[in-house]
Amino acid sequence: MSETKLRTVAYCRVSKNYGQEVSLESQVRHFNEVMDADPQMVNCGCYIDNGISGRFIGARKDFKRMMQDAELHKIDLILCKSIKRFGRCTLDTIRAVSRLTELNIPVYFETENLHTIKDRNNILLVTMAQIAQEEYEEKSEAIKWTFKKRFEQGQLIVNPNTPLGYKFNDDGQLVIVPEEAKLVKRIYEEYAKGYGTAEIARRLNKDGYTSAHGRPFMASTVLYIIKNEKYKGDAMLQKYVVADGKKIKNMGAAQQYYVENDHEPIVSREMWDYCQRLVLRHRTSEYVKEEDREPDPFKGKIVCGKCGHNYIRIKRTDKRVRYGCYYKGSRGMNACKSENVKKETIEKVFVEIFNMIQGKRKTLMEMQVTDAVRELDREITQMLNQEKTYLQLQARGLLHGEIEGEYRKLLNRIVKAEEQKKDMLETNGQNVKAQNDLRVYNSAVTRTGKIAEFDIKLFDQIVRKIVIVDREHFAYHLTSGEVAYVTIVYWATSEDEIQSIDIKAVTEVC
Repeated sequence: MSETKLRTVAYCRVSKNYGQEVSLESQVRHFNEVMDADPQMVNCGCYIDNGISGRFIGARKDFKRMMQDAELHKIDLILCKSIKRFGRCTLDTIRAVSRLTELNIPVYFETENLHTIKDRNNILLVTMAQIAQEEYEEKSEAIKWTFKKRFEQGQLIVNPNTPLGYKFNDDGQLVIVPEEAKLVKRIYEEYAKGYGTAEIARRLNKDGYTSAHGRPFMASTVLYIIKNEKYKGDAMLQKYVVADGKKIKNMGAAQQYYVENDHEPIVSREMWDYCQRLVLRHRTSEYVKEEDREPDPFKGKIVCGKCGHNYIRIKRTDKRVRYGCYYKGSRGMNACKSENVKKETIEKVFVEIFNMIQGKRKTLMEMQVTDAVRELDREITQMLNQEKTYLQLQARGLLHGEIEGEYRKLLNRIVKAEEQKKDMLETNGQNVKAQNDLRVYNSAVTRTGKIAEFDIKLFDQIVRKIVIVDREHFAYHLTSGEVAYVTIVYWATSEDEIQSIDIKAVTEVC
């Protein structure tokens, strides 16, 4: 009887550094040759993450796909060039290898000559993973230092994602792209004439223009262009920083550098400064004093049932206020098939819902996990103390055989306990929020009698969000965890006048 062959795969990865394409091709070619040449292996292909950092598993789609296939028992053996190719986060590497070991799927790291099941040497795995993580962090700090020196010298970091209207020449300097520059000038001129950012985006999309990334314009894209100092020839360096692997706005975390007359401008300084005054004017609303401005109780609470974007307030010339899909308004009529709704309609529906639920308290079973978390913390502390003993045995060369097996089991228990603690804390946090929301909800529906007019405070206490499916069908999600499904009938003689409002019995969503 022939020996069963191992369904073998290889995991190959290179980071975002330029020039590593050859390394990736070399890994893939090498492992295909290994799997094809070994009579005990069946070549089941390679999982490839190209240009992805090994620091965070979440961004590595093929790594996650490989782990999913392992869970489905599609894999018998995984080959990898080295631990640092497998991952650069110690905890993530331990978790992945531990789970694969539980599934009886070994990983063979070629550089370290480490077979995770045959060798069962978790100390080496932990050590090498830690080294890989430290290498990543040291390299990251070195790159940051290099960038800082270039910033101090007023040099831009060459980024392929240049602003609309510019490109980098061979010397890494920004130079104007004439056709795109005309579009940028048009944006500034229309904004200076009083057009809003949403209207400018709509006009650009209607004329068939796209942003620097080839996407339709949005109001936020237009505002970004208007506020970008590069269009007057200056450059603010290090606007963003990387923290924990994520690109975030630099809010004082690192030194910023401002360079005047860095490159050829597209608009005059006078035009740029005038548009900035308009931006500030719109933001602080010099037209309407803050204390006189009408509050918007629906801001951020109305969601489009067609595309999932928020509804925003739209003021008409007849002074009636409507709400419409932001996505549709910024990208054009064909972007979303949603319909606008009157503010009065949203308010009338809330009055009907409130009067239906008024006086009816709701209860929620509390999950008391605080004591359980404390107990789990004690267990984790005890296991970490046990781990120190095993590390001392390892340092003396005494960690082998059954002792090594017990240590491996301890590591698995620590990882699982940490994951359990995280889940419990998340559940507790969600439960506490739900309890707080419910207390406010019960207070609102029991302390107030039925209402005849819309009440902003009650609305905020009772409604979490509103989903507008179309003009006739709404869904009011309440802070009690329930949903009120609404059907509206309008008079045939007027598309805005309500004939009747039908509210289905408020139902729980979970």
